[in-house]
Amino acid sequence: MKLLRLTIRELLLESYSKLKRDNPSEELFKLVRSAKLYGDPMPEVDFNEIAKSLNNEKSYETPMEAFDPIIYTTFDDWFLRKLTPETLEACKKKGILNTVVSPCQGTVRQEVPSGNITLKRSILHLDELLGILGSESLVQISLRKTDYHRVHAPCSGVITKIQRYEQHELFKESEACTIIKIDCDDGPITLMLIGEWTVQTFVTDLREGDRIEKLEEIGYFYFGSQIILGFDGPLKLVVKPDDRTRVFPGDPLFE
Repeated sequence: MKLLRLTIRELLLESYSKLKRDNPSEELFKLVRSAKLYGDPMPEVDFNEIAKSLNNEKSYETPMEAFDPIIYTTFDDWFLRKLTPETLEACKKKGILNTVVSPCQGTVRQEVPSGNITLKRSILHLDELLGILGSESLVQISLRKTDYHRVHAPCSGVITKIQRYEQHELFKESEACTIIKIDCDDGPITLMLIGEWTVQTFVTDLREGDRIEKLEEIGYFYFGSQIILGFDGPLKLVVKPDDRTRVFPGDPLFE
């Protein structure tokens, strides 16, 4: 297995160095994935220039000055950048009138009123997923490679349960994920945090019983990412789940 992995990595290095593929950024992320998950060497590239290039390619809408640091010497400098205090304060002002706000930056996925729903790789019936979450409804947010990968509390409340699952553990063909249940002021909120689908890549220091405040940072993805937010009660979704709507921490999700 080790020999096979080394052979694959050598092929990836050769492919990236020659830039013969249609999408060299995807080749780069394959190398980064191998480094982050398996301890292989991190590609020696200028991540600051890579970030600028991908931001332009993906029409990334948030200026680098909204984050700290603004110069990326390593992959983690870029992928795990933090909000500046000024940006965080602006996020809090946006969401001050809403009980539940977006916990992350990302794209709101198309609503699935019934039938099957696709996560990162797995497909299951919507009712089964709602049963797993213990929720009546959900909203699904996918993060791009260029997005901010830290996660914030969508509401103020108390952490009632934290469950971590390895691949295939939650249901057949399931991704590795973390499920966090929050007793919020307007009812229960459940976060399903899916990182790199084969490996648990969401990191948090939260413990059951912790009190959290809206937009407090609660963890981060060190690779990959998708968030499903389950909700109950009279909450009305105010964003369009259409595969195009973009959200940032603090943007209202419900009213």
